[in-house]
Amino acid sequence: MRIRVVAAAILPTIMAAGLAHAVPATIAYQGELRSGGALYVGSASLKAAVVDGGATLWSNDGTSSSGGEPSGAVTVAVVDGIFSIHLGDVAQGMVAFDPAVFGPGVAAPALRVWVDTGGGFEQLPDQPLASSLFALSAESANGAVGNFQVQGQLNLGPSGLHFDDGTVLTTAPVSGGGSLWQENGSSIYRLSGNVGVGTSGPTHTFEVAGDAEFLLGTGVIDVSTPGGWPGFIGYSQNLHRRDVIFDDTGIRLLASGSSSAPPNTDGIIVTEGGDVGIHTVPGAALDVLGLTRTQSLAVSDPTHSTMTANYSNGGVVQIFKATPNPGVTMFGNDGGGGRIELTNNANATTFSVSGQAYASGSQMRLRRADGTIGVEVTAGTSELKCFDSAGALQTWDTGDDGSGNGRVRTDIVEITGGSDPSERFDIGGDLAEPGMVVAIDRRHPGRLVLSDEPYQRTVAGVISGAGGVRTGLVMGQSGSAADGEHAVALTGRVWTWCDADAGPIEPGDLLTTAPTPGHAMRADDHARAQGAVLGKAMSGLETGRGLVLVLVGMQ
Repeated sequence: MRIRVVAAAILPTIMAAGLAHAVPATIAYQGELRSGGALYVGSASLKAAVVDGGATLWSNDGTSSSGGEPSGAVTVAVVDGIFSIHLGDVAQGMVAFDPAVFGPGVAAPALRVWVDTGGGFEQLPDQPLASSLFALSAESANGAVGNFQVQGQLNLGPSGLHFDDGTVLTTAPVSGGGSLWQENGSSIYRLSGNVGVGTSGPTHTFEVAGDAEFLLGTGVIDVSTPGGWPGFIGYSQNLHRRDVIFDDTGIRLLASGSSSAPPNTDGIIVTEGGDVGIHTVPGAALDVLGLTRTQSLAVSDPTHSTMTANYSNGGVVQIFKATPNPGVTMFGNDGGGGRIELTNNANATTFSVSGQAYASGSQMRLRRADGTIGVEVTAGTSELKCFDSAGALQTWDTGDDGSGNGRVRTDIVEITGGSDPSERFDIGGDLAEPGMVVAIDRRHPGRLVLSDEPYQRTVAGVISGAGGVRTGLVMGQSGSAADGEHAVALTGRVWTWCDADAGPIEPGDLLTTAPTPGHAMRADDHARAQGAVLGKAMSGLETGRGLVLVLVGMQ
């Protein structure tokens, strides 16, 4: 992995307590770190030494000799490729600079740096140090070549501190007495006027032209232009990015799970009109994309009051109608389960669903316009009840008969999906199909077989479903002798397979079993037909075998 530092700045910083004292000093070292061509973000390990030819003048842990790599390293934080460190700062675990090493005899001092971003230490090219660094060994200086920094107190002369562009920093008294800058313990402040950074004409008390950065104990805040708009970029202690953006929409509060810029809608958006969007640009007063959780919610227009009852046992959502009453009310907890109510314009509840009614399971009620119950369905007892307008139970009633069995009670049952009443039977053999005639299986109680004899007195019925006519009522009991695979018509209209070889069949003819398995034929021998009649033909068959519509009726 290739590591390189570009645009590195080396700033010797002199901080003196007084001209008559030793001068402890640090070197401010700042640069841009790239790994594999991309800006590096994260923590890096750094070693440094000041060398002069083949000699080591100073190293971060004092272990370097003859310009070699020190043993120990210090850790630096790299944000968007930028890092900054004060070499010689004992607070960062480094050896302090000894001003004597920059005395006479030092010819060409240079800074030698080793950096590790996780793949091992790499030595960077040496960077010459400015001659102003020699001021570290002086107790006084009339001038310096390069940057000049002071550690400790800097005493100004009578006329102040002069800069090349003609600017003068002065503590001389201003008009009317006093001075521009005052001290208060370790603080310094300005009595009047504006202070500008990057601008010569500040119009505010403190004005910065361009980006600004604040290095905090647990993160960084940049006053910058995230997304091309003015705002703030913050980095948490784990270098995750947070943006505050002031754009033409309004204000955006965005957060990222890494040091990269967060998506433009991954947060909270407040528009100029006061609308709020969460994970989306709002199209209403509150617009949320994704799951929303709340304990209670009341939705109404400004003319309506919100909920007045105390629903301490669960959350409530109310949606109001045009009249000042809720049209929809949802209770999070009511009697052990949730409940939904719908009301009409007269504020009467016309529909309700309860998740736990009378400790017997969920219940649904349909009500008339005056609020009286019309239909009630209770899941726990499997009940369906209908009531008249006076509240009296109607003749339709379903539920439990008291013994755990389902029950239906009514005056009239109308079936529109089929014709014949049938029961379920198992039928021996593998040739059974709808329309075939079946008889009692003598060897297996409760089972049937295909009829195969003429005038068979064990005839039982016809397998339902042939000719497109389905069974209308199926009876049986699972797990008992009254159960089986096939629905067999015991009465009603059923298309039946018939054999006309014994004589043509006409409507009205009595039919009995034929020698052809599963078929019926015309019953001509009335003596033999006693107890063997299947029913009456309702359609005809001249010759051969085919389906005949039969009105089943055992005789």
